[in-house]
Amino acid sequence: MRLNEGAEEEKVMNKKIEMFARRFKRFMKSNKGIRFQKMEELKLKYMKEKDLIICYECKKLGYIKFDCPQWKKKGPTK
Repeated sequence: MRLNEGAEEEKVMNKKIEMFARRFKRFMKSNKGIRFQKMEELKLKYMKEKDLIICYECKKLGYIKFDCPQWKKKGPTK
């Protein structure tokens, strides 16, 4: 009796996974999926551009002087 319940649960889980995969595939083919992919590409492009930013205070990549942890510790000088 216990083995049948486990096999039934596995079948139900497999059907749910298959249904999810079909819906996700359909979503990615739809207009919303295309917009989602474009947003991800833009985020990646932005991150690449952000990596090119160099802090003038500590000379590390990824942030500007105003966001620099060392500059914040020292405090802005005038």
